[in-house]
Amino acid sequence: MMSIVLFAATLLSIMALMATAGLYLNKQAPLATGIFRGWAIGVAVYITVLGFVAMVPKKTSALTRRTSYCEDDWCMSIDGISREPVSNGFVYRVAIRISSYANKGTRSAESAWIELVDESNRHFSPVNDPSLPGLDTEVDPGQSVNTALTFDVPSGAKKLALWGGLNGVHYSSFVIGNGDLLGKPRLKFAIQQAYFTIARGIGNTSYRNPIPETTAGSPSRRA
Repeated sequence: MMSIVLFAATLLSIMALMATAGLYLNKQAPLATGIFRGWAIGVAVYITVLGFVAMVPKKTSALTRRTSYCEDDWCMSIDGISREPVSNGFVYRVAIRISSYANKGTRSAESAWIELVDESNRHFSPVNDPSLPGLDTEVDPGQSVNTALTFDVPSGAKKLALWGGLNGVHYSSFVIGNGDLLGKPRLKFAIQQAYFTIARGIGNTSYRNPIPETTAGSPSRRA
């Protein structure tokens, strides 16, 4: 819904600026100035709402397996999470499926990030594993890549949540509700005990396979 609002605002902005330029060229400066002033006020209001909503803390929601979260034609879903005890804590492994719904050309999300965060707001980044594809992997049209992210988490970490988002500035960063411009996560999922047995043996290898025509579970959620 908010992406439709951004599209409409962008279209209206283009029309307003074109009208302003045309009126100035036709020496109708007062009318052109009025349109430009109205456009500037609208932009200021939109940016204010965008910043205010971005500052509101995003609620942590329940993790839904195999629900696609998309940035344009690039989509990511979480297939499961496993937890393995080690001497100083736990190793969490998050099985991820990266997909492309594009008709042509490869897709990737070089700025995508995922981390684990505990109740003390400690952030745990994934361990670098060159043997597995990263989130920035290029995916061919209609294909998907299975991979996994590994996190070393100390034993004292409690109430873990999985956060995800995009770094930098993108067109979708200006969608109301996305916190990219302030470095806020787009996704916040609570990790519950029930998830730990889902991903046993998942994510140890990566492979490419076609996206099925129908997918079980919740519908895709696009940014």
